[in-house]
Amino acid sequence: MGFRAWIRRPGVLAVGGSAIGALLLALPATGLLTGRWDVPLTYSGDGLSIAAHVKTVMETGWYEWQPALGAPAGQNYHDYATGDDLNYVVILLLGLVLPTWGAVMNAFFLIGFPLAAAAMTWFGRRIGLGAWLAGALGVVYAIAPYHFQRAEGHLLLGWYWVVPLGLVVVWRVLVGEPLWGARPGAPRGLGHALGRTGSTIAILGLTASISAYYALFIAILGVCAAIGALLVRRRWRAFWGAVGAGAVIVVVIALNMLPDWIDALLRGSNPGALVRTPVESEVYALKLVQLLLPSPLHRFGPFQQLRELYDAHYPLPSESPALGLIGAAGLVALIVVVALVLVRATAGRAPGTARWRALVGLAFLTFVALLFSWVGGVATLVGFVTQVVRGWNRMSIVIAALALAAIGLLVGAVVERATRHRTAVVRAGTGAIVGLLLIGLAYWDQVPASDPAARAATVASFDSDAAFAAELEARLPPGAAVFQLPYLDFPESPPVGGAHDADQLRIYLHSTGLRFSGAGIRGREEIDRLGEIAALPPAAFAREASALGFVGVAVDRVGDPGGELEAGLEGLLGAPTIVAPDGRFAYFPFG
Repeated sequence: MGFRAWIRRPGVLAVGGSAIGALLLALPATGLLTGRWDVPLTYSGDGLSIAAHVKTVMETGWYEWQPALGAPAGQNYHDYATGDDLNYVVILLLGLVLPTWGAVMNAFFLIGFPLAAAAMTWFGRRIGLGAWLAGALGVVYAIAPYHFQRAEGHLLLGWYWVVPLGLVVVWRVLVGEPLWGARPGAPRGLGHALGRTGSTIAILGLTASISAYYALFIAILGVCAAIGALLVRRRWRAFWGAVGAGAVIVVVIALNMLPDWIDALLRGSNPGALVRTPVESEVYALKLVQLLLPSPLHRFGPFQQLRELYDAHYPLPSESPALGLIGAAGLVALIVVVALVLVRATAGRAPGTARWRALVGLAFLTFVALLFSWVGGVATLVGFVTQVVRGWNRMSIVIAALALAAIGLLVGAVVERATRHRTAVVRAGTGAIVGLLLIGLAYWDQVPASDPAARAATVASFDSDAAFAAELEARLPPGAAVFQLPYLDFPESPPVGGAHDADQLRIYLHSTGLRFSGAGIRGREEIDRLGEIAALPPAAFAREASALGFVGVAVDRVGDPGGELEAGLEGLLGAPTIVAPDGRFAYFPFG
């Protein structure tokens, strides 16, 4: 098949069209169409931590080691092991063409929209959706509430486009298609690379390198699909093929984690860096009603208030997962399908059409996803064994894909029946109109309303921190070390006053030649010693900090609401010599 013929295929047009549509909607939805690209969309909390990773990658080529943090020892992120390394390869490449870490964050976030739409469209086509409906639901999936709730605070989770890709592999397992094999007619030696073997390895390798969470979820569904297919078809070869796919995920995750394991062997492990408890598997699980309720960021006031009421007064709000109206309708439909399957089985009636069988398959996978991720589900039992995985509510984006696919099958059936005796032009026009209506409803329901005041506050805070850092760099010699107060363990420690652990990164993010005491990974003696020094009386603190090479101290006044820290330093060192434009930070030189 020639390139021109291939590009005109309905499926290819649907994938490309959905990607373009998602990008066009994402630009105004994020505010990046007219806003400042150098300022990240999220400039607080976990957004500061990911910003520090992005800046470190741009400065050093990778994110694991940053000598400008945790001074004088440096920040060694091998202690806080993660395996989502392909994201940082992309960030490194973006940093070669974009001038600032803020622009890289925004670009990375934006790219996730067309990728999610394209991947979901392909999955929709794979389960039998028409091109127009698959493309429309691809756009709906790309602008899921999940995308905006995670935003740039959980930047890497926004690349959930690998979920529909993984679901294609799971679907092949469920319907009995091979995962391994050569492409017929391919050149010798390239058959497996161009066939199912290459496809399976590429999809699972991408998924495991982008997100260990999403890879785990796909592995769970794949294993359960393999068991279900084995019980129905009694084909052990297909079962072991699925086991092989799971092995690919394990191997790829292990390869991504290997540098962290080697570092632990060389320097010794640091159990204090990452502290998890079994109860967190329920704290960060999900509940069915959360998926059905509106998003907490909903643009319609009564819907937003309803969700806020629920999250404020009911236990375990988790990370507020939500599907949106279309996804919620799909989830309800799949629950009904499960009930119908049970009724039909009791009555001895077998399902008939391919569409019904696809709905049953989606219902089965959704049931498995819920069984693992809801409060008190299988995740709780997993939590007794390992606490590495706790955010089971993130399964909501997997459920969203399955629910939207179900809506596609149902809406497709209705449109097909309504236009059965119409011309091809009428059928195509009807499909296009229905697709646009779905996208319009999703945009209203799933995309938060713009908040110019909040964005202006973010920009003002960003600019104030930048001005403070610039003044520090103008007055201090290159490489000078600044102690930061109040001291907060990093990462994941309770706030002090109104300051969070990641707020220690604010000044560093705008500095190119200074070093800072904050954000060293806790659990190492040389890092924990900084906390001991910070707790000393002012005179002893200044003496010990100076002995370590620090030339002064920067106080985050948000973390010192009563002013005790600053008052003690003023009594010893005099008034601060540099104050941030917004008054948040104050700098005191030691001599």
